[in-house]
Amino acid sequence: MITVKEKFGATLILDDMLILPNFWDVTVNMEPNPAFADELASYNMAVDRIQVFIESMLDNSIFVSPEHIKHFMDGLPLSGVAHTTPDLPYDHILTMCLFTKFSSIVEGRCIVQNVKLESYQANGVLHSHGLEDGEPETLRNIFAEEDPAFAEYWYDSSIKFFSLTPSGMKLQVSDWGKFELAFDKKPGDVVSLDTFRKKNFKPRDDDDGTDIA
Repeated sequence: MITVKEKFGATLILDDMLILPNFWDVTVNMEPNPAFADELASYNMAVDRIQVFIESMLDNSIFVSPEHIKHFMDGLPLSGVAHTTPDLPYDHILTMCLFTKFSSIVEGRCIVQNVKLESYQANGVLHSHGLEDGEPETLRNIFAEEDPAFAEYWYDSSIKFFSLTPSGMKLQVSDWGKFELAFDKKPGDVVSLDTFRKKNFKPRDDDDGTDIA
């Protein structure tokens, strides 16, 4: 078992446009996938991806739900990194989102067993989500009746976030080569989400970003 422990701070946009800063301790438990035993370095790279994502993409970011995203689409005098969640970004929703994202970005090299999240604002309440609670498809299934884009956002294995600009939110997507953390691809390098509860997402090449303003 591999355990990754990290911390990050972010800002939540909640009911009535309440702006709430928060700080989290996050624990990720995962096991090396024996299917990649001939690529031992990829196990370390999977760990590095999770740490880089937390430190570079989650820390000092903003979490916003579909209910409030319209307030950011026309632009605000702000700059920074934002992530969209399929519902208000309370800890139980964030835990499911992070489990989904971490399961995606390791691209099958490791099996993410569970993610545990404990925040300053939660007053000692620990949230956990993992394979024992259902496969990584759980997030899609729960929000199947909602706009699918907000759940699908967390299934992308690439580096993905919204940049806040005065003209609106712009989707930024790049592959892991940016951090020298690209996995070697080879014929037959496929991991089925149905058989191992993990999907082998391929990084998208969209460095120009997609403007949704």
